[in-house]
Amino acid sequence: MLSVVTVNVNGVRAAHKNGGLQWLLDAHAAKEADVICLQEVRANGDELAATLELAGMQDFNVLHSASSEK
Repeated sequence: MLSVVTVNVNGVRAAHKNGGLQWLLDAHAAKEADVICLQEVRANGDELAATLELAGMQDFNVLHSASSEK
């Protein structure tokens, strides 16, 4: 069975700054998930990659669709 975890991060940089990405990495469900979806990332591709690297998530396979509006 496919396991999916989805989280509204309300800005990935703010989520990282406030420990939200570490919480996601530590969460049992996220460790067992096949797919993790981040909603309301509010970052372009370069900003997202840099933030995920800072959070220790640089080895994740990322598919990102940036919004046309900030």
